[in-house]
Amino acid sequence: MNEPESPLLPPATPAVRRLRIIVVAVVLVVAAALLAGVLLHRRSVDRVRMIRAQIEQGIATADGMRVAVAMYRVRNGGAWPYNNTQAGLLSLSAVNGQYVDNARIEDGRIVITLGGEINREVSGKHIVLTPYLDNSLVRWHCGSSDIAADLLPESCQ
Repeated sequence: MNEPESPLLPPATPAVRRLRIIVVAVVLVVAAALLAGVLLHRRSVDRVRMIRAQIEQGIATADGMRVAVAMYRVRNGGAWPYNNTQAGLLSLSAVNGQYVDNARIEDGRIVITLGGEINREVSGKHIVLTPYLDNSLVRWHCGSSDIAADLLPESCQ
């Protein structure tokens, strides 16, 4: 089959046809690579959102411990409880949940060990809630030394 002559295209010799096929193939490969990159980025963004949401839920399970620490401080002249027992919590693992293996008080701080059904990338790692006073209110700083900052919820960054 002969191609129509065009002043914009060189004559359709076998070499030109091969070159056109190669150019089309390169364009398709580049387009596929770009699409794959977009899909991988989207998957990565979704993974980070999911992990952050799981960590947030894990932190929320310690709300009762936050109250116990604040109440201890009020009742004991401004001191922070040393451990769970001192704060009035009956067990070392006073908190557990879908994404938490345990939580414990260490010198007023609440250390949450992530586990359960949480993403394996952060399973066994820790979130630390550190109390501080804002006038007479007990507030909490959230942080972690063993979880990448981009995986932490905004309240912990």
